[in-house]
Amino acid sequence: MSQDRVDASLLILLAVAALLVPFVWSGYEIKLATTITIQAGLAIALGFVVGPAGLISLGHAAFYGVAAYLFAMVAAESEPANVFTTAPIAILGAAALAAVVGAVSIRSRGLYFILMTLAFGQLGYHFFHDTGIGGSADGTYINFRPELRLPRPRDQPR
Repeated sequence: MSQDRVDASLLILLAVAALLVPFVWSGYEIKLATTITIQAGLAIALGFVVGPAGLISLGHAAFYGVAAYLFAMVAAESEPANVFTTAPIAILGAAALAAVVGAVSIRSRGLYFILMTLAFGQLGYHFFHDTGIGGSADGTYINFRPELRLPRPRDQPR
């Protein structure tokens, strides 16, 4: 069996397992698996920057924070946030910011790259911590738990 078939088989198996998760696991286990998946994605991205690219990023988690704050800002205050509409906005916003920061910092190497990423991380922290945009020192929160539901057309009643 070729490596491509093994990889495809594993991906299909993982997709089927992911679809079965809500029927097998409890709420806590789903939340834990979601947290592990998000943190693993962050670690894989950092591993790519440190490994093949050979760069040390000290502000890597700032993009994670920016996406979280964007999600909270886009979420409605009076009803549960729809993950299918809110998450893509947060992800694309963080990716756009990462493209801008990357375009500026990728031209530097070594200590200068490290310092630029550290400066961005601190800038993000102070931007959300010291201004009213991110809720100042109290932080921000989502009033309702986000829901995984497909958006409904506007003309259909709930």
